[in-house]
Amino acid sequence: MTNVKNHIFHHVDLLDTNPKQFFDMILKTINTEGNLRPYRNVKYDTIKIYTHAHGTKTMNLVINMEHDDDWVLDLSNEGKELVEYGIQNETELSIYNEGEYLAYKKDPVDKW
Repeated sequence: MTNVKNHIFHHVDLLDTNPKQFFDMILKTINTEGNLRPYRNVKYDTIKIYTHAHGTKTMNLVINMEHDDDWVLDLSNEGKELVEYGIQNETELSIYNEGEYLAYKKDPVDKW
């Protein structure tokens, strides 16, 4: 888990954007912006809330390793919008490969 890059998405309509649409928006950004080129080789498949706006952050700087059961966004539910996950302005999200995350969670050693 060393591939870390913060990116701010402006003007996302939280009331009319579902997780799959936002996931596709993120992938498009990764695949088109030059500064994100190093992140194109990861097979992303999961979005998870890192922290809610103005919430307490965890010690892990990449992914909140708690709340696996309730903060992972359901990419298959096109009827549930981002706002219904409690996402609001300044909510921080992580995008990652679930298999790599689960392997990291078993042995959480950072290799910076």
